[in-house]
Amino acid sequence: MPVLWLPRYSFLDIGPISKGHALVIPKCMLSTLSHSMSSLNLTYWHEGHGEKLTDIPDEYLTDVMPIAKKIAAATGAVDYNILQNNGKIAHQVSFKALYTLLG
Repeated sequence: MPVLWLPRYSFLDIGPISKGHALVIPKCMLSTLSHSMSSLNLTYWHEGHGEKLTDIPDEYLTDVMPIAKKIAAATGAVDYNILQNNGKIAHQVSFKALYTLLG
């Protein structure tokens, strides 16, 4: 599936449970084949953010840890976790592949 580069989103959580509680969301543009009324195949682009880690192409994951590292440093977190949950049983609440930093 062809992919275009888009910046990753990162921001502090609106309801933080710890100092430096932040999210990093890898984003990409995905092409999808669509059928028009005249049965022509048309390709359109839409914003993509896979539901699970395995849905995101590798090249869009390369800067996730450097971003999380910068957030940890900027918030002054000394001891922290970086979490990535996949699926309901794994306690995924927002069904988008994202990384959570908890300081």
